[in-house]
Amino acid sequence: MLNFARQNEWIIKNPFTLTKGVILKAAEIERDRILSFDEESRLLAVCIDKRAHLKAILICALDTAVRPGEIFKMRWQDVNLETNEIYIPQANTKTEDARTVGVTPRLKQELERLWEISPMDENQLVFGITDTIKTAWKTLVDWRILIISVFTIVVTLRQRE
Repeated sequence: MLNFARQNEWIIKNPFTLTKGVILKAAEIERDRILSFDEESRLLAVCIDKRAHLKAILICALDTAVRPGEIFKMRWQDVNLETNEIYIPQANTKTEDARTVGVTPRLKQELERLWEISPMDENQLVFGITDTIKTAWKTLVDWRILIISVFTIVVTLRQRE
């Protein structure tokens, strides 16, 4: 963008042409932490009361490796409990490639429970999240139960395969 601005003489100089990069490779931390089964159990066990809505979201992330943004955009029309599949539309993916992921028995149980308490409208969001889970997630971290990220959950599934 800045090179384009320079070419069109909107700016005198691109300030980044003299740098070697904004982020140093040495400063990047490799993230390969995975949850143990004990940590996973403890994490799910504290998803009660005002954090109960996190349980189904975490199970979906753990069992499918679907990205958080894809989980929050998931609609009931994309969930097929007869074939045990979730369709992730192209518009909802980071890579802009549609894909289908499998549903595990425990995820199916959570999805069936959510469907029963939902308005049963296929256009509705599966998890009903229209804003953020940051507050609920922060309480888990503040409790010092587990200090992990959603990225860790996705890495966990991929490492276990």
